[in-house]
Amino acid sequence: MKTWQHIALGILIGLILAGGILLFILPNRGSPITLVTKTPDLTPQASATLALIRVHVTGAVNEPGLITLPKDACLADAIEKAGGLIEGYDQNLLNLSEPISDGQRIHIPRLDEQSISNFNQGRSITFSTEESLININTADFETLCLLPGIGPTKAQAIIQYREENGLFLDIADIQKVKGIGPTLFNTIKDQITIGD
Repeated sequence: MKTWQHIALGILIGLILAGGILLFILPNRGSPITLVTKTPDLTPQASATLALIRVHVTGAVNEPGLITLPKDACLADAIEKAGGLIEGYDQNLLNLSEPISDGQRIHIPRLDEQSISNFNQGRSITFSTEESLININTADFETLCLLPGIGPTKAQAIIQYREENGLFLDIADIQKVKGIGPTLFNTIKDQITIGD
């Protein structure tokens, strides 16, 4: 190699070494680049809570007892949830589309009960014993709220009426309570009593 090539090679190696040293010694210029990624929100969105009711199903069903159903359930839904009708029962005796309400006792009379009940008069939901009726003279706030159409406001109004006017002498007297008219009375009259 010729001398000038040695000199050029020496200068080139010197520049590379100087650049490397300067790279490590000099402070960083500018700001570092930050990469930002959006993390997806994996929390589930709030959904509407399904309103539920509880009813007591007895009689000619396979699994009688307390069941929970959606608020807009009908008699067919209650029977299905209670394990269906007993074998040999004619479902044509029932109004399967009849709406049901929270706190209701549904008694499907067995075949041997039908002859002694008023079941054949088209009423598929019966309140067969005095125990299943709500005594409007003694019922507490929570019990009154079990009646269809009676919410917290009307239950409190019934209690206040009793405190101010005394006991109800007839179930129809409940219509004297503010907010309870003939339509609501007709809805609850088969579910209430005034006791002995």
